[in-house]
Amino acid sequence: MRLSLRMVAYFQIVAIAAYCTLAAEFLYRYKQGRPVQRCNAVEGLHRGVIDMRLKLMLQAMLVMTVFIVIRYFFPCFCFRAP
Repeated sequence: MRLSLRMVAYFQIVAIAAYCTLAAEFLYRYKQGRPVQRCNAVEGLHRGVIDMRLKLMLQAMLVMTVFIVIRYFFPCFCFRAP
């Protein structure tokens, strides 16, 4: 079975949307200090801090995601046949 480029592009945009949703939920829960499941076994551990390097990585991931979404939608609007 042959997949068209359009089907591959649809899969990529759905995968990116799912990834962004999960990443946003993780960052929200991390910031609020409310994990999905609390672990009572280890009481003395502290969670990590979002330092400058981690913020830079998150910003780079956001820019990369925006560029990929633009790459997906650009041909749809610019190269339509009359």
